[in-house]
Amino acid sequence: MNKVFGNCIAFSISLCGPAAMAGEPTPADIDAVFAAYDSKEAPGCALGIYRGGEIAYARGYGMANLEYDIPLTPDSVFRMASTSKQFVATAIALLHESGDLDLDDPVQKYFPQMPDYGSPVTLRQLVHHTSGIRDYLDLAELADMGDSYSTESALRLVTGQQALNFEPGSQHLYSNSGYLLLAQVVEKVTGQSLREWTHENMFEPLGMEQTHFHDDHTHVVPRRADGYAPGEDEKWRISMTQLDMVGDGGLYSTIGDLKRWDDNFSENRLGKKRQELIHELEKPGRLENGEELDYAFGLFVDEFHGAREVAHGGTFVGFRTEIARYPGADLGLAVLCNRADADPRSLARQVAALYLAEKQATGSRAPSPVQADGKSPAAVKRFKDTDEKLQQYAGHYWHEDKMMVQGSITEEDGDYYLVFSGWGRFQLDPGSASSFRASIFGSPAQVSFTGAAMKVAIQGWTEMEFERYAPDSFDTGEIKALAGNYYSPELDHFQRLEQTGDQLVARRRTGDEELLPVPGDRFISGRAVIEFERDARGRVVGFSASTERVKNLKYKRL
Repeated sequence: MNKVFGNCIAFSISLCGPAAMAGEPTPADIDAVFAAYDSKEAPGCALGIYRGGEIAYARGYGMANLEYDIPLTPDSVFRMASTSKQFVATAIALLHESGDLDLDDPVQKYFPQMPDYGSPVTLRQLVHHTSGIRDYLDLAELADMGDSYSTESALRLVTGQQALNFEPGSQHLYSNSGYLLLAQVVEKVTGQSLREWTHENMFEPLGMEQTHFHDDHTHVVPRRADGYAPGEDEKWRISMTQLDMVGDGGLYSTIGDLKRWDDNFSENRLGKKRQELIHELEKPGRLENGEELDYAFGLFVDEFHGAREVAHGGTFVGFRTEIARYPGADLGLAVLCNRADADPRSLARQVAALYLAEKQATGSRAPSPVQADGKSPAAVKRFKDTDEKLQQYAGHYWHEDKMMVQGSITEEDGDYYLVFSGWGRFQLDPGSASSFRASIFGSPAQVSFTGAAMKVAIQGWTEMEFERYAPDSFDTGEIKALAGNYYSPELDHFQRLEQTGDQLVARRRTGDEELLPVPGDRFISGRAVIEFERDARGRVVGFSASTERVKNLKYKRL
């Protein structure tokens, strides 16, 4: 039987409420954005559009389960990944409002086993990602823990860290550890699990019957969409997880329930202070120097097409999600995907642009549409006679802070791509003699070259400058001097580095990795950069490992 959300009927294309206003998008306009996902042979996405307290449009595109030919619908239940963070942050705000905790409490109040870092780390800093605490997912990867470990193991990783990425409050660096700890704070304060407390105090009062924190991977979830990732053989592979951690992720929900969540930002029904709570949730955090962030309580605050945008996305295993609201335009969106190659932020912004088109005069422009295979539509202008130009810029580029290396500009079927390790590839369109256009994570971007530098400017997000370099070469004797056994007491992890010809190889349970030389006495290992440390005589005594979210984790040579 079809399930009704407001005036909308799930399992079918639905246009709800009064007739669409003149100039507003039609179902055909919206479906065109998801055309590449509308297949009976592949996983896809579910879309919800919220207007005037109703679901204005809801539809599933693609399959929820490929083994049993089950299609996606607005009733499908998705893993929300990091979109879950706003729900944890709301729980913390409600407990602060009731006096059960203080946002400026030090984390050691709840985790006395954590060391004294010299400066206090507060719950508020965990909420805003300004704590400096290293990311447990990156720590687990460095420790070669694979994809199956317990919540207790993850907590031991975090609370056992003897150093921070930076002084608390001095920088903003996204860290899943903060929200893992916040989930535990809810449990310590209330005596209930995050799943139990949020059900009783948030989801049940709002009528979110299909929403829960999934802290038991063996729990059966009716109508759950399975996650998938494309394999090297171009066939889909199941991409799920057995991890039971919640807080940084782990929420399950549906298009219909997320409409009720969207409604609550317009007329809050939680806690006692009503709209004061919503103001707190949407208020951006600040660094100690007074600099305002674009991150509030599990929400990014931005502008798109001249409209205020409050949004957050999620990426984990085979799931990609985005929840966005444009309060001044009476528009809310949820895009929930069960395929690892989806870009829900781009999809959500393309739909938002259809409703916000009248605001284009502000100077913002919509991101270029991106198909499910990562290419722009066929209408995108192709390069002509630019091979020599491209070769001029092809090569390796390094970003010191991001610890990223750019392999090369590659060509495929007449299209050209910029490749970032750890980020993926992005199609380039010709601009001026030394610049190119791209769509990166759903936002317009410009890639320009000046001398030995490459600048990547992503609209509404960031601007980064990369330095060009030639990879160092090491002879067999130098490689042999680097090989050996290393140990990190903070991870309780042994790492074996071995020489294989003129290559240095990291032996890992999850698969051996060849190390790629980068500037300095450094190598890339997977998503990590390791920098060797030497004594006064030049002998290798250890190395530090860094990722984008873990800095200078020490290993000693044994």
